Amino acid sequence: MMKEKITLPATLPHHNQLNQLLNLLSEKMPVRYVFLSNSRPSGHPFLIIYLGCSRLPDGLVPEKQIRKAWSRYGIHLVILAGTELKKHLKSGSLFLQRHCNASTLVFTSGKHKLPTEDLSQSLKKFRLIRQKYGFACRLMGNEIRKTESIGSLITTYHLYTSLFAHHLFHLEFLCLGRDFHQETLDQRLLRLEPFFPEIRSFLLKKTGNTYFITEALLSAGKAETEKEYSYLRSEFREAIAIAEKQVHNLVRKTFRDIKAAVKHPNILLKNQVETKVVSPYESVISILTRRFPVEEIFLFHQEEIVCEGRTTTELYLLLIGNRISKKDLEMMQKSVSRKTGGKYSVVPIVHSARWIQEHLWESQPFFRKVM
Repeated sequence: MMKEKITLPATLPHHNQLNQLLNLLSEKMPVRYVFLSNSRPSGHPFLIIYLGCSRLPDGLVPEKQIRKAWSRYGIHLVILAGTELKKHLKSGSLFLQRHCNASTLVFTSGKHKLPTEDLSQSLKKFRLIRQKYGFACRLMGNEIRKTESIGSLITTYHLYTSLFAHHLFHLEFLCLGRDFHQETLDQRLLRLEPFFPEIRSFLLKKTGNTYFITEALLSAGKAETEKEYSYLRSEFREAIAIAEKQVHNLVRKTFRDIKAAVKHPNILLKNQVETKVVSPYESVISILTRRFPVEEIFLFHQEEIVCEGRTTTELYLLLIGNRISKKDLEMMQKSVSRKTGGKYSVVPIVHSARWIQEHLWESQPFFRKVM
């Protein structure tokens, strides 16, 4: 008997490649359900595969498949087996209620029934997760204050590392359907960035895949191993405390948003559509990104200039990009002024990402404010 082919909606970007990936997967293991759900707030879809086995097979490496799906197709791939499904039902994460339902189902094999639970029961369990999370945060926070009071900075950094891991566990489980505790803090943060872009500023992004804050936390281990206190990045002490508080608030907001999304899905969707933000400077952004190798654009100041009865909005921009010359900057200014009919003018400052990483601490107040 031939297996039924898995076919995703043709409106989904890269649907042919994803169909091929799913059907190859179904040849190796029993794919029981496939769900396609919109992801908020990352804007990228979730492709959730539920396998008809109790545990993920040893031959399957979910991390590899997940990274491949994200890097190639911009899609969040979640692979669940019976154990993971029961874990969600037992904990009340609300992940299944949000992403695995009749409206998101795109494939099912046979007449298997997906285990579900009454929403009121799940909400009670969800409240318990939230309470346990907060209780653990308070306990670790008390320990951090104790070690700080006796001047044990290495121990303080170790405790902060555990507290960050605690925050990330909950963000992963709630947003991604599973945790990635076996990975480094950097790897886990990178995976969450599409959902929470503010992570880049909270943790002070250093390179494409590292952060200043996590590097400082890891310095405690090196200082301890080498028995050399000078290895400890003590200058980050205050920045670490600020970052932890910001990530903590992010988790608390995520709990609130998930509860609202499940209890009032129609109201939430209406609000999201009505409050969708489009940059008022879309025309300027389009001119700059089409003609020049600009990676990111940050607005840090603007002025209204009135000349001969005409108003021009002058935008002061920080541009991130490589190989942008002085001649390019002059062309940018002329192009924006000409193509917007004098409505906008720009004053661009350009740096490469590498330059900013190397000089971050020299101009930290500026970059933190702008980025």
